[in-house]
Amino acid sequence: MHLRVVERTSGFQRAGLNDSALQRTDDESGGGIRSSMIAELETIGAKSGQPRLVPVTVSIDDDGAWLISQHGHRAGWARNIAANPQVRLRQGSRWYAGTAAFVPDDDVVARARSFAKGSAAESATAWTIKALESDPISVRITFTAA
Repeated sequence: MHLRVVERTSGFQRAGLNDSALQRTDDESGGGIRSSMIAELETIGAKSGQPRLVPVTVSIDDDGAWLISQHGHRAGWARNIAANPQVRLRQGSRWYAGTAAFVPDDDVVARARSFAKGSAAESATAWTIKALESDPISVRITFTAA
């Protein structure tokens, strides 16, 4: 009988985001994920009605945030948004409340490029989007007053 050892890695590790690029802290100050492009999206479960947190790549501006659902409406968090578009987004220790909407006519590859800073990062981001996509769709979160 042979046992096979399988090393478990997170999606962040497979994407090359290790501890030097991504820090998770859950201290009393609010902690969360610390990176300029990574945030935690809180949705309400479509079936359970319970809050659900998922790490997402995001581009935040003054009025809201852009996200890309790599698997379109099939992603769990996208199904939750379809059922209840009221979401919260945490970047670092700051929370944003808003309403999410799918933007099917948005150019997903161009949007992904806008997330990255610098030409090398833009190329890597565009390549990653093309490699991982199955049916991507842009999502816009419009912030509401807290």
